[in-house]
Amino acid sequence: MADLDTADTADTAEPESVAVSRRDIKAVVAVEGSVAAGPTYRITAPKTGTVHYGSVLAGSHAGTVNLGKGEQPFRVGDEAAKVPVESILKKTLVPDGARVHKGVPVVEVAYAGFGLRGRLPKASAYRLLSGDMSATAAITDGPAGFDCTLLVASKAPAEPGEEGPEILCAIPDDVRVYNGLSGLIIVASGQVDEALALPTSAVSGSAVTGEVTVVNDDGSTEVRKVGLGVTDGAIVEITHGLSKSDRVAVTPPRPVR
Repeated sequence: MADLDTADTADTAEPESVAVSRRDIKAVVAVEGSVAAGPTYRITAPKTGTVHYGSVLAGSHAGTVNLGKGEQPFRVGDEAAKVPVESILKKTLVPDGARVHKGVPVVEVAYAGFGLRGRLPKASAYRLLSGDMSATAAITDGPAGFDCTLLVASKAPAEPGEEGPEILCAIPDDVRVYNGLSGLIIVASGQVDEALALPTSAVSGSAVTGEVTVVNDDGSTEVRKVGLGVTDGAIVEITHGLSKSDRVAVTPPRPVR
């Protein structure tokens, strides 16, 4: 698709502006991480209901149960939870017969390999976790561009100012890595086609709502509230507040309070 049209005006009183355009946008964020052997993660309830552990966990003890990919360690109501990657049971988190809500962690397990761990930025965590996430990863000065299964890790933020939820990229066993190496996880979640879009640098705000400076045909300007959707870090979807015929100043207004 064509690049966003940026125009300098001859009238110095009119700010440099950029046109609202239509773009295909895929939500992507890069997360720094480090390699760990046998990292833990949690398998959550697939729906709201009563937990029933299957025969695979009956009378089991932590560290003694190997769980193959696709195995069903428990059910919630009539829906089974599946193990996403080969793992080892660490502990159950709720008793058999307990009623839980969808998404509540039920068992903690350890991946039977190496994982790349990192934290999602708070500003984009909800948007990414709410979508259908996928990931690729690269090890610093090592293997790059490999796909990995993305999991929500066990560790929660320790301090109020810490970054968002910890994620785990389960590194395939044919990718050679070592404990303690650093790397990058590229997380993608959702795509919007033909979205009204602007450069993120022209918008104040980073999630849900923002403000832009609209440049009118007569050169006058006005600050306008806009709705924000999917972003890839460089371009952001405008969900309401602007039309394709609008232009906005390349410099954003004051930050949204």
